[in-house]
Amino acid sequence: MNAPEAACPPSDAVAVASLRVADITPSLSNPRKRFDDAYIAELADSIKNHGLIQPITVRPLSLDALFAFNRTRIETDERPTYEIVVGECRWRAAKLAGLAEIPAFWRELDDKQVLEIQVVENLQRRDVHPIEEAEGYQALIARHGYTADTLAAKIGKSRAYVYARLKLAALTPAVREEFFAGKLEASTALLIARIPGEALQKKAAKEVIHSYNGEPLSYRAAKQHIHSRYTLSLKQATFRPDDATLLPAAGACSACPKLSGNFHDLFNDIEDADVCTDPDCFEAKRQARREHLIANAEKRKIPVFLGDQGREAIRAEIQYVSLDAEVDDDGEGRTYRQILGDKVKPEALIEFPYGKKDLTECVPLNTLEAALRKAGWEPAEEQPYVPPDATPEQKKAAEAQAAKRKAEAEVWERKKEAAERENTWRNKLATEVLRRVELDTNNGDLNTDRAIILLAHAWLAQCDLEYEFPEDLCANYGIELPAEYDSADEMPRIYGIMEKWRVGTALAFLLDALTAHTERNIFVNRDTTIQPPRILLATAALVGLDAEVLREPPPATAKVQPKTAKSKAAKPAPTPSDAAHASDVSAQPAAPAEEPKAAKKPAAKKAKAKADPAPASPANEAASPLKTSALPAWPFPTGARP
Repeated sequence: MNAPEAACPPSDAVAVASLRVADITPSLSNPRKRFDDAYIAELADSIKNHGLIQPITVRPLSLDALFAFNRTRIETDERPTYEIVVGECRWRAAKLAGLAEIPAFWRELDDKQVLEIQVVENLQRRDVHPIEEAEGYQALIARHGYTADTLAAKIGKSRAYVYARLKLAALTPAVREEFFAGKLEASTALLIARIPGEALQKKAAKEVIHSYNGEPLSYRAAKQHIHSRYTLSLKQATFRPDDATLLPAAGACSACPKLSGNFHDLFNDIEDADVCTDPDCFEAKRQARREHLIANAEKRKIPVFLGDQGREAIRAEIQYVSLDAEVDDDGEGRTYRQILGDKVKPEALIEFPYGKKDLTECVPLNTLEAALRKAGWEPAEEQPYVPPDATPEQKKAAEAQAAKRKAEAEVWERKKEAAERENTWRNKLATEVLRRVELDTNNGDLNTDRAIILLAHAWLAQCDLEYEFPEDLCANYGIELPAEYDSADEMPRIYGIMEKWRVGTALAFLLDALTAHTERNIFVNRDTTIQPPRILLATAALVGLDAEVLREPPPATAKVQPKTAKSKAAKPAPTPSDAAHASDVSAQPAAPAEEPKAAKKPAAKKAKAKADPAPASPANEAASPLKTSALPAWPFPTGARP
């Protein structure tokens, strides 16, 4: 137990029989600042039983040090004359054991020699904390001209080991306390020490120490977590990494010591050489470039689209393309800006809503394509690989393959041009058709019955037969899929069924399809608010149906209600779609839906109704148009009824 803490003293050390414990003081330069109380107590017990076997090493205090030390302790009786070089644990244990004197060696040493001994010998011994070791190395470098290489040679370690230990001194105080408390391993603490900034270090330490299950992350998991959260590849940069003027205080990324490839000894666990380990600097450069681009665009009066505006801009009919995007089929992989230079000017500055969310100068694609043609740019022809030692037959086959590819490319270009012409024509057609529909309907010249059936066709045409075909909905209207079918043949058959529908069936189908999800399934918000089915209620009012009659009464409660007149629950009426479907499938006139029983009429009104009954309409006769005054009020909260 009473073992030496340091190597045997050199030959020039002077042995002293004993020194008074009160005449000895700890060294201010000793990097070891924390001592294990349990170890000191155990060592004190050993000294009580066996004495101090291994003497400590001291040096006489210099006159300046002696005066400086004693000035701080004027009110005490302690006047030490020796400074501990090696053996502070033994000295503390001897004091605890109650010894008045202890054996010692003393040497004449300067400050550099003392620090060397304390770092090189003492810090390699028992329970020296890695941060204390780092501070010892720092002191040798700062005070006595050591380098990482000379230190590595002195202590017999690699240069990477020295750099790793030195980096631990960059830990912020809060993270150091966690490290001293044993909540971090040295390897994991190093990952955190490489993160610049106190806030980010504290955040990373918290995530590593208290992971998702409350347990500390292993080194491997911590490395993966920190790499993914606190490092950034320069490939993600929206700025030029070699631009030293963007953020002058930071300089160019290519020369930054926090770039993984520039300091391999410290970042040897990062495989990619172009990884930035300073997220704050990375973000500052991104913001600096962003502000520069916006200011430049406003100066040149170029429209700027940010956030949601950027999202809408790239979804617009004008297909914007970044000037810094690579040109498809360019043999050298160049961008539009590299090929065209100043021949095209940016027409918009757009923040793209995906990927790097880059703010980039854009031009419409058709403008860029026209500029490429004007500049004489031609797409590179993909040439098949021909080995250097190819036979004449192989070369001939390669030439034939190249000719085939060229012919296929020409066919593709013709098809592409034809498709573009077709799209242009279709858009013009749709614009004119919709204008006519609006105009003719407002003038009363459009067969709206036929239009409603066409709308039902259009809605069903969006559904994929294989994946999202609404079988249950369509089955209610006489459309059922066979067990086996060919999609190409089945849709025309379905359209044939719909062609024979009457307008009531088509209208019921559309209402059913468009309200099934939004108005027939209840979604309760966090505040338990249930929105009313406005479209269904409005349609019920349109057909004269009292929607509340169909509502089931709430469950009975324990509270006894006063007796009232008995009322019978109304029998649910068949839906309009059921009646219409029965009419079309059987080719018979539809039976009128059973109306809910209404409250009894007064005698006078009953007599008048008997004398003057409502005229009946034939089943196939078109209903007379509704008068505006008979229509129910517009059910929606904003806007006026059209």
